[in-house]
Amino acid sequence: MGEGDECAGLAHLEASQHEEAMATFSEAALQLMQLPDCASATQVIPASENLLPSAFDKDSSDRLLQGSRMDIRISRQRLKLCVQYKLAAMLLGRVQQLRKPPSEGGAADKVEVSRLSRHLTSLRVDAKYRIIYLRGAVHHNMEARNFGFAKRTLELLISKCPPALRAGFKVQLKKCESHSASNSSVPPSENAALFDSQTAEILGQDFFTCTVCEAHFSQALTACAHCGSQLKSHHQG
Repeated sequence: MGEGDECAGLAHLEASQHEEAMATFSEAALQLMQLPDCASATQVIPASENLLPSAFDKDSSDRLLQGSRMDIRISRQRLKLCVQYKLAAMLLGRVQQLRKPPSEGGAADKVEVSRLSRHLTSLRVDAKYRIIYLRGAVHHNMEARNFGFAKRTLELLISKCPPALRAGFKVQLKKCESHSASNSSVPPSENAALFDSQTAEILGQDFFTCTVCEAHFSQALTACAHCGSQLKSHHQG
């Protein structure tokens, strides 16, 4: 399998064609899973060997997508990236729908939009997309009066972004501080990375995680809905 499907998925994502992006990344993930060196690797790769890009490692995911060595780690990391971008398309599509005016079927639910935007910031995608999701989360959470979350996110952006962008972030940061960095609707124990990868709903105490692509599910399935791999049960709290 080449990089064409993955690049096409990114093109759909950038054009806000969320359904098309989800379908393309879904197909790419399933094709990757059919590769012998990916499908035969049933063991979980230790965190120390995880090759996913760090939050601001510029273009590292592009290098993964273009890599010619199809060993177990690269195959599985490409698979994980496909699923991460598929989840991004799902979350962005829901945000887009919610932000529509009621006359167009939207709900104008700022609290729900802010929650979905926080989940977006947890995705391990390429730096240029992650920065966009972080900035969007700041905007949506300030609208929902979640100034504490927005403040932490702005501090991260200021520490990592080019100097030319810092002035605007610092203005937003002062506004958050003027509201005592309080949160109106962020649960104290929230882990933004823990959400159902099919419904985007918050996970309960018991949930399931794919042993290969690491997507989460609230219900026990016969196999991962994204790559067909086995699931492992978890309990939190």
